[in-house]
Amino acid sequence: MQTLVSSIQIGLCLLFLISAVMKLIDLSTFVDLVQKYEVLPSRLSTLYGYTAPVIELAAGFMLLFAVTYYLGAVIILLLLLSFGYAVQTAIQKEKDISCGCYGKWLDSQADKFTLIKIFILILIDALLFVIHPADNPFSLPSLVFGAVGTVIFLVMQILWNYNQQNMKLF
Repeated sequence: MQTLVSSIQIGLCLLFLISAVMKLIDLSTFVDLVQKYEVLPSRLSTLYGYTAPVIELAAGFMLLFAVTYYLGAVIILLLLLSFGYAVQTAIQKEKDISCGCYGKWLDSQADKFTLIKIFILILIDALLFVIHPADNPFSLPSLVFGAVGTVIFLVMQILWNYNQQNMKLF
């Protein structure tokens, strides 16, 4: 059971670290994208755009330490809820917009797949509240399973993007 919990910790940590770093690499583009969602007033959108990747980075690291584990899980939950709200709003307004999930590295549309992905991440994050954190999540099996889980999650996104691009051709 501890290997499962540790793998979830590592996997979610890696996913949020990758997401944050990819946004930070081209922060101004991410800020512009947040503003295009038109969910928040302009100044708040700018603030959110600059702070969300930094908060993602911090929350991802927080999952790794027993002292900050629950705080990291709460922050990730709040981020996911805000992302879900923004994507749902974009879908309702029929906006053709990038989700911005991984910056420019993995350009994905804000669509129903993105909402499903966010919902799955919320369920995974909620599981962290139920299960006691691993004291030391850095065992070899946990690192491997966590990394593999993250890769699978990213590959699913890549395959979905590929499918969407090919559907536009017809």
